[in-house]
Amino acid sequence: MSEAKKNRIPTSSKGSLQGRQRTICDKCLWSYNRLHGCTVEDKYLLIYFLTSPYSNITGVYEIKLASVAAELGWDVETQFKPVLKRLVDEGLVDYDEESYFVWVKVWWDHNVPSQAAGERLIGKTVEELLRMPAKWLQNYLADYSARAPSKVGRLYNLLDQRLRSQLTEQSKANLLNSIPDQSQPDNEHHAGSVHLQRIKEILSC
Repeated sequence: MSEAKKNRIPTSSKGSLQGRQRTICDKCLWSYNRLHGCTVEDKYLLIYFLTSPYSNITGVYEIKLASVAAELGWDVETQFKPVLKRLVDEGLVDYDEESYFVWVKVWWDHNVPSQAAGERLIGKTVEELLRMPAKWLQNYLADYSARAPSKVGRLYNLLDQRLRSQLTEQSKANLLNSIPDQSQPDNEHHAGSVHLQRIKEILSC
């Protein structure tokens, strides 16, 4: 194979660049009150996280710091990490240093929550839920429940079915430890809490 062919950018049969379409809501970006104090660099990184080639249907995914910094044209230590910290401090994203996972907390402001529990994507959604850091699962599902209350039951049911077969004993233990006992869940997260307690019962069997 020639050097030119090796370096050729992949294209579709019609000649356009291959890739996934990502939607950004203009009002949720440029007119979003929480972003008014953000710098240009903050918005640049947030846009990257919303459109990253590493992203998936859930908005929680693993990143490679060096690769992300290179794609942004930044230095990891002096540019990427300080901006990432600012986004975490603002509650726009979360980052787990042990697993290198990022949670884009404004993901559902720019994507349709119900689609994640749709017939075509629900299987992939559950796969990604099982991969995310266990300590995030409760808050993630509570947030999803508030955004797509009519779909969350279906998502939990499939998650229930796959927990035993796909989780290792260690990951089961980690997930159990991440779900607190809640005899009287608060109203805001009631649906998520009820389902999570059900999941805890399944894991304890």
